Amino acid sequence: MSYSVRIAAFSLLLVLLTALVIWRGAAAREVSVLTQSPTGEVVAVGTPIRIIFSQPVDQRSVEERFTLTPETTGSFFWDGQSVTFQPDQPLRAGTSYRVSLQPGIADRAARTTTQQPLGWTFRTRNPRLLLLRHTPDGTSILLLGEADGSNPREREILREPDGIVDMIAAPDGSQAILVVPRTAERMALLRVDLQDGRPRPLVDTPDLSAATPAWSPNGNLIAFEQRPLSAGTMGDPAVWLAQPDGTSFGPVTEPGQIGTAPVWSPDSRRLAFHDAATGSVTVYNFTSTFQIFPDSRDIPVTWAADSSALLYVGDVAGRLRRANLETGETTGLPDEAVAPVSAVAWSPDGAWLALVQGENPGAAGRLWLLRPDGSEQQQLSGPAAATDSGPVWSPDSRQLAFLRDDGSGTQAAWLLDLDTDAPRQVATDVARVVWLP
Repeated sequence: MSYSVRIAAFSLLLVLLTALVIWRGAAAREVSVLTQSPTGEVVAVGTPIRIIFSQPVDQRSVEERFTLTPETTGSFFWDGQSVTFQPDQPLRAGTSYRVSLQPGIADRAARTTTQQPLGWTFRTRNPRLLLLRHTPDGTSILLLGEADGSNPREREILREPDGIVDMIAAPDGSQAILVVPRTAERMALLRVDLQDGRPRPLVDTPDLSAATPAWSPNGNLIAFEQRPLSAGTMGDPAVWLAQPDGTSFGPVTEPGQIGTAPVWSPDSRRLAFHDAATGSVTVYNFTSTFQIFPDSRDIPVTWAADSSALLYVGDVAGRLRRANLETGETTGLPDEAVAPVSAVAWSPDGAWLALVQGENPGAAGRLWLLRPDGSEQQQLSGPAAATDSGPVWSPDSRQLAFLRDDGSGTQAAWLLDLDTDAPRQVATDVARVVWLP
């Protein structure tokens, strides 16, 4: 064998050995979990499951080996080496859960690397109430209330001298967004950490007014109404999106649309809003396509638990209509369904509707419970002079919170426990109540 041939053979052998070492080294890098959440004993029932892996993974191998016990259905959302599992419905309150990843997870090259199961446990807490109270001098007080017991405890979170018009809670219960008036025309959105009570600006600029925020169930985006301001003149509202830290602003509505009252679907894949230009419900599905459901009033829609349908208030008579997202068809509830409707809320488990019978959007009136098909109508009767408003379901669908004015002009927060069928007052002098998961 000539010298040149031996050199070529030796070089080829070195290349092969180097490739083998590289391959064996890559194959030896086992996929591990860098971070995992949630953990602990006081997890909000709306919290999604998040995992960050040590390297890019084969997504299908993870999804096939993922389980959440008690058994829970949901959807996966990927972002590089991170995956989020969003349950279809809120988790059960006061329940221990286990996240499990069975052996066989593969890296991006489809090489199986995990030989042992991975996992952890956490426990959900009981839902609480976020209460808003106004004082005679115009100050608003944000309070945290317990939903159990006959005399719930209240903890003050913050006082806002400029007042608070509206509020929503984050899906994981750690934060809230407040709508705060800045001038007679302009409102701002503030993000508040419910532990330290510090407000931070989300949308607060002199040339914009923002209102009606809606937090996506997976926690990634916030939708809101935005109106431009110029020389004291307010423009038409449009629906915009922002990340929870206030970045990545962008519009959802197209030119010519007038968007109000945004509401997310439970799976975070669609956003519904009222288009005042056409008097319709418009559903945006984030593939740059819209579904239009005509004859809508400017009242927030309410979604079915599986995100396949929504209910909205239609026509001048204020009757409920059901929109099927799969077929694009709309149908009315039976004629005996209560109308006119000024507010409606579908329970997270899909079993009940709570609605307020009132003439105008958001108006107080008589509170009713009924099945989604219009059957089993029950009026939650109070004193003859009493009016109810603002029905909101607890994440586990077992309780309904609402506001009641007994005729004195002052509202109180009430809870209806579906297990006992007994409404009870839980807080006095309340302007708004929402559930804190």
